[in-house]
Amino acid sequence: MRIVGYIVGGLVILFGLTPLLLGLGIVGYVRDLEPLEIPLKGFEAPPEAVAVVSPEFSIDAADIPSQLQNARLILQVTPAAGSGPLFIGLAPAADLQRYLRNAPIATLEPVDEALPVGDGSSDGANASQAGPDPQVVLRGVQDGVDVDLVLEPGGRKKVAPPATREFWTRTVEVAEDGRIEVSLGDLQGEAVRVVVMREDGRPGIATDAALRLKVPIVMTVGWVLLVIGLISVGIGALIVVLIAVRDSPKPGGPAPGIPAAAAVTRPPDGPAPAVDTGPAPPPAPPSGA
Repeated sequence: MRIVGYIVGGLVILFGLTPLLLGLGIVGYVRDLEPLEIPLKGFEAPPEAVAVVSPEFSIDAADIPSQLQNARLILQVTPAAGSGPLFIGLAPAADLQRYLRNAPIATLEPVDEALPVGDGSSDGANASQAGPDPQVVLRGVQDGVDVDLVLEPGGRKKVAPPATREFWTRTVEVAEDGRIEVSLGDLQGEAVRVVVMREDGRPGIATDAALRLKVPIVMTVGWVLLVIGLISVGIGALIVVLIAVRDSPKPGGPAPGIPAAAAVTRPPDGPAPAVDTGPAPPPAPPSGA
């Protein structure tokens, strides 16, 4: 039974190590997924583009588990040196399309093999040769994500400053560093887009950006795994310790499994036996006399 107990305790400890390590990793590093990012370093839009626009987002929140309702998409933007302040906005796609009508814009889209590809440079050098149809000016991989930067030409050289419009759902004006958070509630219903522009509505957008996803439920899962792991490891260790203590020799006693030595007996205490101290009897005569 002692060996079985050690095996059971060891298995319980091993069972607890997996959730314990996962919980430590989530709580200590991953947290709510925000530290994990898709960076876009040194991004420059085509020279004539007045805006960089995301794909359309539209989500039916009824199809999303309640635990994910407070998830957020975070866009962190830092203007490049000398590029001027930037504007980040979230707006209904239809309103944004009217605002940017006939203006050259760059959109980030999943790779579409049907679109013509320019020279592949990221500085938009080939954008001036773009025809009336959308053209891919950058196709590549950004940290494992295949994307196209598509230039949609237009005749306008600039648009009105974005801050003068009232259709924005959420806005951030960025002088040095800024971020905009988009919740699932913002994506509910009509299609929306995120746009990055200069504050004056002119072309010349250069920035460092990072895209993050924030899911608070992940942190809760991490704490639950951590607690389960600690309890399991503690129970397993307690089983092993109790068996070891139970089988340890008592003070002054033999070790477990060694037979005890036979007890040495002695007569009980009492008066010493009587001793005859009288004269010795005479010797017996020889048998032949």
